[in-house]
Amino acid sequence: MSLSNTVLLSSEYFPSIAWYQKYLQAGEAYIEQLEYFEKSTLRNRCYISGPNGMLALSVPIEGGRGMHIPINEIKIAKESNWQQQHWRSLLASYNRSPYFEYYEMEFAHFFEKKYSNLFALNLESILLLNKLMQIKKSLLLTKVYQKSVPANCIDYRRTHKLQHNLPSHQLKYIQPFEGKQGFLDGLSMIDLLFCAGKQAMFGGNSKKP
Repeated sequence: MSLSNTVLLSSEYFPSIAWYQKYLQAGEAYIEQLEYFEKSTLRNRCYISGPNGMLALSVPIEGGRGMHIPINEIKIAKESNWQQQHWRSLLASYNRSPYFEYYEMEFAHFFEKKYSNLFALNLESILLLNKLMQIKKSLLLTKVYQKSVPANCIDYRRTHKLQHNLPSHQLKYIQPFEGKQGFLDGLSMIDLLFCAGKQAMFGGNSKKP
């Protein structure tokens, strides 16, 4: 796997497989924490494979989508049972997947916690995935906002729009409802983890824990 110098990534909730490919291929990876929240992106949602097709898991935020404040100040709406809904969706989608039982308790604990800040939630979701996949790569956070980045840095902050979720490149595995709806691309790393295990991202045959 070739390494680029530096990449700048947006903050995502349980990031997509394509996001993880960029993260792992980078020499250094920074996550933007000072940009304004941008609608129609994966900053407060992810996609999984549901019984009826691609399913969005969205985190509700306070104040609507038009707020012009840094993403690290965005608050999660309190009057919502989104955590319970997300967990139920994961159970319905992946409870029969090959590796679900090995990671079930970690995800159950994740959705039992209370979160108030969107950016902190996103980081926690990444740290959980990194732990389960045994990824040791560090995550760096931006300290200032830069509209333009240096030449040795690849800017992916505007890449992952909902209307064109980037496909993962040359990464295929068996999804839970593939026989019914075909292979779905642009999904969260959750899908790959439950279906193929922690080593699938690196091109190996994963052994169950």
